[in-house]
Amino acid sequence: MAKDADISSKRLIGFAPEEWVRLAVGLDDVRDCVIVSSDFQTLSRASDTQVRVTSPEHGDFLVLFEIQLRYPVDMPLRLRAYTGLAEEKYRLPVYPVLINVLPVGQHVVIPNFFENTFLGLTARQEYRVINLWEMSVETLLESDALTLFPLAPVFRGGRNEAVLETVLQRLRNSPVFANDSRRGDLETALAIFAGYVFDQDSLLDFARKRMDVFTESPFYQWIVKQGLQQGLQQGVLQGMQLEREALLGRQLRHKFVTLPDKTWLAVQSLTLTQAEAFAEALLDFQSLEDLQAWLNTHIAPANGEFV
Repeated sequence: MAKDADISSKRLIGFAPEEWVRLAVGLDDVRDCVIVSSDFQTLSRASDTQVRVTSPEHGDFLVLFEIQLRYPVDMPLRLRAYTGLAEEKYRLPVYPVLINVLPVGQHVVIPNFFENTFLGLTARQEYRVINLWEMSVETLLESDALTLFPLAPVFRGGRNEAVLETVLQRLRNSPVFANDSRRGDLETALAIFAGYVFDQDSLLDFARKRMDVFTESPFYQWIVKQGLQQGLQQGVLQGMQLEREALLGRQLRHKFVTLPDKTWLAVQSLTLTQAEAFAEALLDFQSLEDLQAWLNTHIAPANGEFV
């Protein structure tokens, strides 16, 4: 899903670069915002998205977006590299922005600069940090920045079914995206980001309760598709577990004829990795006591030993 989120964020910027530049830089008078290549082939580097911007006050410059689902600790160094490469390639001032989507641990500090001193020389690169979980979803929904709406679930206060419904209705009723394939992409992006803060059952329940309205929407179809994939994966795992239990059962009956119920329940509780080790050790067991000793050693019995 991380790949889905990465693709979604890049596409969202492409739909309306001006809205993202206003969020990142805080300027209302930007115009002629155009995405430019983010490939720096000389060093095999690529930032997320770069937008060339024109401002009456500041002239032409680049906004370099780096959007991270989960903050990586090497981000300051990477932003220093991306910023320098962009300045060298386009010969324009660069305003680097790091957008973090999902919250970090309580003790994780996200810096807004890179700095390193070596032999008396200091390299420093500042950049703006935007943590979406710190931004108010109410403020977002009061704006007209529709291409930012799919991110609403990860905003502060966004983990709410009412927010999902509001966003879907705003996207469906907006004349900007009437008869426009972009609306479908925005709904799919909403589903992807909602999947990071809602559990799958809650999303499926939300979609089912609104089948009369959203059945044909990309949001609904993506949620159902993910639910089906999850169900198939669970089915495969359950099938593997049943097959494993059947095989072990045949081997144990062949060697010991009968097993105490408590011992058989312990065998059934083995993980896939434990079961593989158990099947190999089974060849060397000479008695039921050997089997029970192995279980007592490798897994913790619920009540006493497996006797």
